[in-house]
Amino acid sequence: MFAATNELRTSGTDNLLAAKLAGTRRVVAQGHNFIYEQSGGPVKSEDDPLVERPIPSAARTIAAIRYVDRTVPLEVPEGIVLRYGTFYGPGASESLLDPLRKRQLPVIGGGTGIWSFIEITDAAAATLAAIEHGEHGVYNVVDSDPRPLRSGCRTWPR
Repeated sequence: MFAATNELRTSGTDNLLAAKLAGTRRVVAQGHNFIYEQSGGPVKSEDDPLVERPIPSAARTIAAIRYVDRTVPLEVPEGIVLRYGTFYGPGASESLLDPLRKRQLPVIGGGTGIWSFIEITDAAAATLAAIEHGEHGVYNVVDSDPRPLRSGCRTWPR
């Protein structure tokens, strides 16, 4: 299902990193926060454990996300990866609103999963900050209140 996205995360990242040959020092890449183990509390830091043994259907996606996380900071002096939460807000969530309101989105595992979100203008501001003066590394870019999926239909988007 995510084959094209996984290819973009791997081969696309390799192509982007070729810019270092032209002297590029800073690359800001999109990561994702779906890479953490489902242990501990709902709020994750960049130092929390990452998924080691993903379910088979997610293995390639997790591997591609880990590739970006590892490769970008390693290959360029100012490599930055931003692990965004799920976007919401103008232009980012409209396609989900109607099925969400009609309760037509599938909830897997009884809604026990927890998602971190980020409002789209906040994500843009964080990206601009990373471009202008971010420091080398991998960073979570999420709201401070992860939501259980079972409550998402009543509370998201805000």
